[in-house]
Amino acid sequence: MRGPTRLLILLVLPFVIGKALETFLTSRAGRAVANRAGQPEMATEAGIEMAKQYVSASAQAATGAVSALRGERVTARRGGVAAIAEDTAELLLAAGAAVKIVSSFLRDRERLRARAAH
Repeated sequence: MRGPTRLLILLVLPFVIGKALETFLTSRAGRAVANRAGQPEMATEAGIEMAKQYVSASAQAATGAVSALRGERVTARRGGVAAIAEDTAELLLAAGAAVKIVSSFLRDRERLRARAAH
């Protein structure tokens, strides 16, 4: 993805997914699903805002990962050990970003659960 397409995905996709998530979680069915999943705090206003925040971060990480996989960050590289090392580093950075987002979400969800319990 290059230029306008990537920008469109980075700006519009998180908004659309966040809005769909908000609409779902504020519905009766969404609250029921959150309750059945043992995550009732996710259907609260604070939980919805937190989820929307992480949707945006996830979209950015996914876009970076796709770019790394497709080699779009590559600029006239020649083959060899150095090119393989750079490609590997880009993939590891993308994977690390995804793990960081998941771990941050889980930490924030635990904090939200603790606040909701009090």
